[in-house]
Amino acid sequence: MVLRELDTTRMSLEKIFQQV
Repeated sequence: MVLRELDTTRMSLEKIFQQV
């Protein structure tokens, strides 16, 4: 499902932003 992939990508982006 596309929604699930988007959610996974959003989580990855949040992790990257937290490291900054």
